[in-house]
Amino acid sequence: MDVIKQSLTEALPRYLKALPIPDDFAGFAELSSQEWIALAPVLLFVFGLVFLIVEGLFGGSGSKRINTTIKLKEEKVVDSEATSAIAKAKDGKKVYCRCWKSKTFPYCDKSHVEHNAATGDNVGPLVIKA
Repeated sequence: MDVIKQSLTEALPRYLKALPIPDDFAGFAELSSQEWIALAPVLLFVFGLVFLIVEGLFGGSGSKRINTTIKLKEEKVVDSEATSAIAKAKDGKKVYCRCWKSKTFPYCDKSHVEHNAATGDNVGPLVIKA
């Protein structure tokens, strides 16, 4: 613990005080290549930290496809079923997939169980009862 305490209370402040940090933004243009090299580890750390925070908060840039297998050539996946079909169904209910992993889409085949275990997600089916 003494090594950590000494690093945080003595070595880190000494290191930061020795950095060639200009008083204003214009001062960055006047830094020598040696001064830029001295600043590089700190700048990389700060930019990396900002990137990780933005990535964590906003999920990165671009969209990630949820549906990776079902009717990909269609503009929108739409399935419909008459309510009378639900009443005639075994047990008087229909169970529909919401995880996009079912091999029997639009019906649930419990693929979400494996998906949830692998990703930590908590998605489950839509159950409609007559």
